[in-house]
Amino acid sequence: MAGSPLSLVRFSPGFDRSLQALAEAVFASDRGPLDPNQVNLLADDVRDFLTHAGARSRTLFQLSLWFTDWIAAPLTAGARLRTLPWARRVQVLADLETRDLFGLPVLLMKTILSATFFDLEIGRGKIGDDRRPMRSGES
Repeated sequence: MAGSPLSLVRFSPGFDRSLQALAEAVFASDRGPLDPNQVNLLADDVRDFLTHAGARSRTLFQLSLWFTDWIAAPLTAGARLRTLPWARRVQVLADLETRDLFGLPVLLMKTILSATFFDLEIGRGKIGDDRRPMRSGES
């Protein structure tokens, strides 16, 4: 969509690393984090969603991710979220979610990640749903 305002939307490599670290922690199971290919697929879809969601939604998500990675996690865990091992990230996010100041940004990000994840085949498979995705572009 060259020339469109959407073609001007860019995400930094730092945003991508933080988003991937968040996704690994949010959808981790007893067996570990999501497969890296699944994390990349989810991150691609989240970026696509944010590109089309509008500037306000995109900015709120980006600020929430920045705040959680750069401020909240270091204050509570002593390190940036994306630098922590995945199991520690899971614990830190669970802790942040229960705190007044930190809970809202985490909830906002988890909501967008979940809506995106459970529209993907990998997410629907995790809950035993074999229906077609909301987006018509996915097979």
